[in-house]
Amino acid sequence: MPPPTAEACPPPLAWQDVLRQFHDDATPFTVDRGPYRLGGRTWGNGPPLYFLNDIGGNLDLFALSIYLLRDSFRCVIYDYPGTRHDGTRLPKLRFDDFVADLFAVADHAGDERFHLFGTSFGGLVGLGAMLAQPERVDRTVLQGAFAHRRLSIAEQILIS
Repeated sequence: MPPPTAEACPPPLAWQDVLRQFHDDATPFTVDRGPYRLGGRTWGNGPPLYFLNDIGGNLDLFALSIYLLRDSFRCVIYDYPGTRHDGTRLPKLRFDDFVADLFAVADHAGDERFHLFGTSFGGLVGLGAMLAQPERVDRTVLQGAFAHRRLSIAEQILIS
């Protein structure tokens, strides 16, 4: 097999350009959850694929993945309550609240069924979603997830 030509290889991606395009082209949304609001973005075409962050992450973390998948999926990502430090006083959140937030975002988008990708704490939320409403979750990829975990004092402070 001959070596690939310059035309066969795509140019390398600069993360700054991808992040800028993500912010420019992805459609922002807000979901009112009573005492707090969830902000997120959606980008792409195809079946819905929801991204679930780790507890300390924000929606920018998956910008490159979403950039690469946007032609095959309508990628949806949102920040957990308090992630953007908008000054909102949050109620004491329980794990079930994070699962309910996922379904509230999906309902807002009109997605009866969807795929999930969750990492770390997001994987735990994905497992909770599959237990709560298995008929709504088509396929799931979990990375570094755990089935049960008590939040440390530092994580509880971070969430609050």
